[in-house]
Amino acid sequence: MAASLLVAGLIMTLGACSWFSGAPGVHLIVEARLSEPLAESLKQFQDDLGAAGFVVSVDSSLEASATPATIRAKLQERWAESGDLDGVIFIGEFAAPLYNVPGNQGDYYWHDHLADLYYMDVDGYWIDADGNGVFDDHRPVRGTGAVSKALSWLVERVPLGLDSRGPEFWVSRLRAGTLAQLGDELTLYRDYFARNHAYRTGDNAALSKRAFVLGGGSYFTSSGWGARPARLYSDVAVTECTPDASDTLRKYLADPKGWSLGVVGSFSGPQVHKFDNLEGKGFNQRWFSTAEGRRLIAEWSLLEHKPHDVASPEIARLKPNVLFYQILSSETGRHDVPGYLGGAYLFFGSGLAAIAGTQHSGAMGVPVLYDRLEAGDSIGDAWRHAMQWSLDHPGLTLTLKWCKEEEPWDPSVDPYKAVLLGDGTLHLPGESASR
Repeated sequence: MAASLLVAGLIMTLGACSWFSGAPGVHLIVEARLSEPLAESLKQFQDDLGAAGFVVSVDSSLEASATPATIRAKLQERWAESGDLDGVIFIGEFAAPLYNVPGNQGDYYWHDHLADLYYMDVDGYWIDADGNGVFDDHRPVRGTGAVSKALSWLVERVPLGLDSRGPEFWVSRLRAGTLAQLGDELTLYRDYFARNHAYRTGDNAALSKRAFVLGGGSYFTSSGWGARPARLYSDVAVTECTPDASDTLRKYLADPKGWSLGVVGSFSGPQVHKFDNLEGKGFNQRWFSTAEGRRLIAEWSLLEHKPHDVASPEIARLKPNVLFYQILSSETGRHDVPGYLGGAYLFFGSGLAAIAGTQHSGAMGVPVLYDRLEAGDSIGDAWRHAMQWSLDHPGLTLTLKWCKEEEPWDPSVDPYKAVLLGDGTLHLPGESASR
């Protein structure tokens, strides 16, 4: 009898594991203080994920003060327990580690930046060689000496399948605590989960399957690094390098017909899309050439110059009818900054997920992102594949077409300064699959 109960218990335990059932797993890390006030919303979210075929696990034991190392250790344990963890969603005020190449550490413009890849890559080696609290290297081989550097160089470049760098699963974020100046935190979370449920159950199925591209300073649709929404939708509105980009963005965001995907590109600070340098005055291109000049740029990017610039309070007021965003704009994913732009897009209006950057020239603009979306991947899976592809192609040059010049771009730097906001399990409304 005891043996039978033991076997039955083992079967039940194995059956609950995603690696035994074959179902993809989604792990929710919920800030402890949010677990009770959001209990009803979280229960609905877990039920929705289960109905979509995911095995859901939840950790609500961590406070916002948990260090990135503590959180990563928890994820390493969770990954070891599961053979098929698809993604992780952080809900709350959890921090991200800082990363930067040594030569740029301390720079006002090329500043130390949030790097969620640290959580996604649980078996790579992250190195802070000078112990200043900022990771300055990411290698497939442990160590800081000349031998480990040489081995890492070899492993990264010879296709032997030994490079441990890369995301084992995607990570996305729901962080509303830094949006207190725009709305009540708990209300923003509850509204988001209600909107998520409505999308999953088809309540807004009539939303137009179309996209817009707003390139304030670049030709994103014709660049090697940029956006390819025409791969997904036949109806794509494109505005690039025009003198009235800010007004056009407002019109797109206020369009009641709605959009499945919005691509927004401009020079930006954490809280402000900067169009003033194109439509007005206040910016000097020569500032880039000196450390003092880059400090001025960093300060200038925090200021809203009306009527040209578009800041997060305006986005919150507009409540855009846009489901998903690719924000090819500097710093808009700085979820640690009060009133961050990515949060305004996500938590107000119809937003469900947004790809954004945490440093200048951040985000994710490689073509494989759209290849995977066209193939029907969730936004989280497409994001993970795009990050892996970027890491696998160091030194590859993709052209970024600015309005007046072209610039080569190495996409292998992108994964270190990009973030996915929202629910990575969701799929964009699909027109391409029916064409």
